[in-house]
Amino acid sequence: ANGRGIQIFAAPVAARTMYWTAKITAPPGAWPDKDPAAALRTLAGKLAAWHEPIVRLIAEASPSHVTVTDIYDRDPVPRWVAGRVVLLGDAAHPMVPALGQGANMALEDAVVLADALDGREGPGAALLSYQRQRIARTARVVLLSRRQGAVDQGASRLRSLTRNAAVRLRGRKDAAGFDVLDWIAPGPAPERELERTT
Repeated sequence: ANGRGIQIFAAPVAARTMYWTAKITAPPGAWPDKDPAAALRTLAGKLAAWHEPIVRLIAEASPSHVTVTDIYDRDPVPRWVAGRVVLLGDAAHPMVPALGQGANMALEDAVVLADALDGREGPGAALLSYQRQRIARTARVVLLSRRQGAVDQGASRLRSLTRNAAVRLRGRKDAAGFDVLDWIAPGPAPERELERTT
């Protein structure tokens, strides 16, 4: 659910257990300076006019289960390798969670790194090959995530109206970034066993 400067995401993770996040446009440190109980009270106040199940979800949250932090990303960098040291995942390309691709990018990194290290090249060349294969894709996802996060937050009246119009037009908030999902792992295609019918 999106409001002006606030986005709530919720998903079930087990029977009678919900995971939720609240992304709030605010100056750095404004929310982490609050203890979890104070953050919940402030958030509940900001959401008082929202749809009742969302208000109840926040009101029923236990402060002991709440983490309050700022969200950071970083401009893409051209180098993840120094000798035999290599970065992957958030260490290489931290991104905001607007497209939900942080963990996916780390898994893709791991697949490409494992493929590069399979013995065809020495370790130094393999690490550089991994870096070459991943830099452009992850940079694009970092920047798309940043752009989508700015759209989602709709911190001003104009931005929230623009976001809402785009969702009505496209049917999904993230339609512009769908092509980030078309990644195919390197290496040969997996063999498929054909079913035999008798």
